[in-house]
Amino acid sequence: MSSGTRRPLGPTELVTELSRHPGWTLQGDGAELSIARRFEFGSYPEVLAFA
Repeated sequence: MSSGTRRPLGPTELVTELSRHPGWTLQGDGAELSIARRFEFGSYPEVLAFA
């Protein structure tokens, strides 16, 4: 693959790569497939500091 050329990951590649990033999950399927991560904070000021 040449520099700057990108292609979508296949299903197996997606699961493999995602497993290398703890906390991230797959949601949905087909055209609605996405990756997600949930963040939890102890207080509103922590939320603002994160944003």
